[in-house]
Amino acid sequence: MSTTGHRFEPRGLVRSLASSPVVVVTYRSQILAAMKAEGVSRSELAVRVDRTRSWVSQILSEDRNVTLLTLHMIAGALGYRLEVRIKKGKR
Repeated sequence: MSTTGHRFEPRGLVRSLASSPVVVVTYRSQILAAMKAEGVSRSELAVRVDRTRSWVSQILSEDRNVTLLTLHMIAGALGYRLEVRIKKGKR
């Protein structure tokens, strides 16, 4: 337990994030917006990240659990950088 009396519980965090539509919609919408801004199709993105178009479609599906490394790779392929922020919020 930390000195503040709060204990980090990663299992609960993973469960809440995995079921959070806000997290999924945010990364999906940002990738799709970047693709549109750069004029990059799913096929072109697949070439840039050395994956198949099917893989890109799976990543952009609403029920896909995506790692930060994958998001970093996609962002870089589009000429962007990945930023992760942690904000104090409701428990």
